[in-house]
Amino acid sequence: MTCRCGATQCYICRQKDITYEHFCDCETRQIHGRCRKCLKNCRLFENAEELDEQRMKQIQDGIDKVESQYETLPINPPPPPIPAHGRRVEKNEGYYEILVDELCSKLSLIESINEIERDA
Repeated sequence: MTCRCGATQCYICRQKDITYEHFCDCETRQIHGRCRKCLKNCRLFENAEELDEQRMKQIQDGIDKVESQYETLPINPPPPPIPAHGRRVEKNEGYYEILVDELCSKLSLIESINEIERDA
């Protein structure tokens, strides 16, 4: 395969700076692998797409092998939110509700003291 810049690379083995001498042209019926006659690895009329599919299968098999060695951990849901003490939540009408029980009890205590002082 030749690039626009003139660089050449074998589309089968990815070797750079090749000529047609790199390829086997023995007319044997052997499809893949090293030629038994001239001992060259790449055929001139090799099906590159078929070789790419073989490589992709080898890569996927390698990934599957590595993944099988490790346990897949389940993804746990996040913990429930911690109640925010003192945070105000806006209601639909624009009023605020105080979420702290301590503050509510202090307010009711102050109201009780104010009632006692008024009655006295």
